[in-house]
Amino acid sequence: FVGRFPMGDKGRGVGIATLPNQVHAESLSRGFEFNLMVVGESGLGKSTFVNSLFMTSIYVDSEWPGPESRAPPTCSVQRTTVTVNERGARLRLTVADAPGFAASIDNENCWGPIVSDIDDAYEHYMDDESRIYRENISDNRIHCLLYFIAPTGHGLKPLDIAAMKALHTKVNLIPVIGKADAMTAKECASMKAKVLADLELHGIQVFRFSNDDDDEEDRLPASNADERAIPVFAVSSSTGAITVNGRTLRGRQYPWGYVDVDNALHSDFSRLRDLMMRTHTQELIDQTANVHYEAFRVSRLDEMAVTPATPSEDASGSLMARLENAKIQSEKRLAKLEAEMTQVFATKVREKERKLQEMEERLNQQQEAMRQEIVALQTVLEQRKREFQKERDGVDAMRNIHESAGHRTDSITAKTKKHHFGIF
Repeated sequence: FVGRFPMGDKGRGVGIATLPNQVHAESLSRGFEFNLMVVGESGLGKSTFVNSLFMTSIYVDSEWPGPESRAPPTCSVQRTTVTVNERGARLRLTVADAPGFAASIDNENCWGPIVSDIDDAYEHYMDDESRIYRENISDNRIHCLLYFIAPTGHGLKPLDIAAMKALHTKVNLIPVIGKADAMTAKECASMKAKVLADLELHGIQVFRFSNDDDDEEDRLPASNADERAIPVFAVSSSTGAITVNGRTLRGRQYPWGYVDVDNALHSDFSRLRDLMMRTHTQELIDQTANVHYEAFRVSRLDEMAVTPATPSEDASGSLMARLENAKIQSEKRLAKLEAEMTQVFATKVREKERKLQEMEERLNQQQEAMRQEIVALQTVLEQRKREFQKERDGVDAMRNIHESAGHRTDSITAKTKKHHFGIF
């Protein structure tokens, strides 16, 4: 076809070859989203690792608070969102942390808030997809979960096994041994082997990076080239700079030597960073969308009794059956909800009647007490009225006596005067 017709203006063709450039330009304009979650016990260097990974202060350093100002050890998920720019690429990075994980005396189901946060993100994304207008959908789904393991040298703890069992089917799980500089190279290799054996023994599925990047083998030393198939990473991280033999590097200085964070012989930090952020970022995002989110969506649709029909089923009959089944299930749920609401309403009515009866009895008691008090006051008042009347009668009698005595005195005086004038 191309040989029979000319290629176009100056042989540039139709322009299909420019589609990758258009997609690249649109992606740069829209930006990218990546959601990372770090889980593990306190003190394993999670915040330092995140700051070192993105070479920015996502977690601001602060002094360790005193016992009186520390938060209670309850697990909760906290998300921090920042925008990272690198060579024109803008990444909206969300880091989710779980402070308080495994910090209580009783750590049973301490991973529950983490599972709930992951499911809530899937639920929110599913609701946004189900809306009529689906513009500006925010993707809060966790694309990668780094589970930090304490460098004990004894493999996984029972708590780690239980937590990863609850998480490995919901998210891309990557086990990370924190503070690898606390172990020798031999101890680190033994720890990796024990962790990997525990994962296989308990059937915990971790994310395995595909082996289609030949450049990574060139970046790894020959002694570490066989470690790319091991899905367990032992990392050391630091945000400080040290000077060794005239070279400035990121690491930690010890009396017996130093640790170079970016040296693959000292730590798996650079290998994990390259795999997670340089070569397999889109694979993590696609795995989340096509595997974990789809599994969640199918389970939700199964609960709603609207499972997709298989190709062998009759389309119309299957649809009608599913709709009828959904109607029956909805009626059952409504009937159950109505019964529960009726029971709740009856319970509230009985409680209200009981409170009203108690109030009525209390008011009756108060009324009876006031009536008895009034009767007592009336009795006292009558007694005082009688006493007052008695005193008044006594006063009147005394006044009459005094008036009678005064009248007799006046009569005697008048008679005396009349007799005296008669003598003269």
